[in-house]
Amino acid sequence: MDTLVNDGNTYKKLKNDPSKKLQHNLNKKLWPLHLANIIKKPLYSKLCCSVAQAPKLYGLPKIHKENTPMRPIVSFCSSPTYELSKYLARILKPLIERSEHRLVNSADFMTKIQVETISATHELVTFDVKSLFTSISLKLAIECMEESLANYDDELPIRKEERS
Repeated sequence: MDTLVNDGNTYKKLKNDPSKKLQHNLNKKLWPLHLANIIKKPLYSKLCCSVAQAPKLYGLPKIHKENTPMRPIVSFCSSPTYELSKYLARILKPLIERSEHRLVNSADFMTKIQVETISATHELVTFDVKSLFTSISLKLAIECMEESLANYDDELPIRKEERS
């Protein structure tokens, strides 16, 4: 885990815990939405953070790999944005489910690949991605989500002009 945490390209050591500031900023964004009745009282109460805690990092051993490296897990339970993240995940789930690029698991991949024809001049390869989520550009992830939302026809709980 020390090697992972000390990788300056993936993680950055902070001088202070930003949880309180993040809590303040989150609540400051939610309050006008509540006042405008865009977010009703029960949801507002659930999304607001009152006791900010930093996410916790721990590792799970990859017992199928040589030297048993650790898989980093970041638990966001009790972090300022945990409830908001759960809420947004529930809203965005239909976007993900209708993506043609979505794979649920290995069995889903096997089902989808069986209908494909691979030319004799091509080879099918797999890759073991290291630190997938920390390798994804945040800017690219936001652009992809904005594009998906722009093409989404169903009603969302928050109108487009209120999402910023």
